[in-house]
Amino acid sequence: MKLFTKIAAAAAVLVAGSAGAMADGGATGTVNVTATIIAACTINTLQDGTPTTALDFSTATHSASIAPGTKSNASGTLVGDCNTPTHLTLTTTSGASFNSATTADATHQNFFAYDATATYDTLTTPILHASGSAVANTSVGAGPNTTSSHGNITVSVTALAPLLSLVQGGYSDALVVALTAN
Repeated sequence: MKLFTKIAAAAAVLVAGSAGAMADGGATGTVNVTATIIAACTINTLQDGTPTTALDFSTATHSASIAPGTKSNASGTLVGDCNTPTHLTLTTTSGASFNSATTADATHQNFFAYDATATYDTLTTPILHASGSAVANTSVGAGPNTTSSHGNITVSVTALAPLLSLVQGGYSDALVVALTAN
């Protein structure tokens, strides 16, 4: 028991001596906080939180034609944000605005062609010509711009006069706008 008491007493003196030494001499340490932020872009809208907007060409002059004209997505503004220089791409998913429920014949067509461009920051895509004979997923692109950026993305579509009368019914295509970090 005497041996245990001596060892415990020695340990207590050692601990007390260490605590005093730390308090008397002081000590500091450094914790480095670092991070790597990956290049990224986002697209969203101010109006409803979804990255989708519609352009409606339903003001056809009669059921067999469409009035040529230009529309842009001012009512559903897409907003882009990139923390690095970026590329802008505009892609048609169908190659034109098609009426997939009806087939064309010798005097009628089931698509209407259009030209489209997209603009973001200092970038404007070349004209995307969706002519009906174009392959789906045809793309045009621009970039990169020179800095990070934030702002509206505007898509302008100009409907072109059809070569033949259009068959009656609904027509649709989707244009996909992409911001790709450089």
